[in-house]
Amino acid sequence: MSTGQRLPPELCDHTIDQLRNQPKALKACSVVSKLWTPRSQKHIFSTISFNGDPDIVSWQNAFPDPCNSPEC
Repeated sequence: MSTGQRLPPELCDHTIDQLRNQPKALKACSVVSKLWTPRSQKHIFSTISFNGDPDIVSWQNAFPDPCNSPEC
């Protein structure tokens, strides 16, 4: 593919969606392009679990505005 040409966003989204159960592949996709990051993170962060209060506090400190967290 030459510079300036892009795949249609729907095709990129579909490709990333097919990798939803492959965390390593999703992590790789998340750094390929800024356009791929949100769709990849949607699957990477589809399940978030905490192992107690210290983890919850760390999450809240890292993302004081919930609208900016990967969960959102």
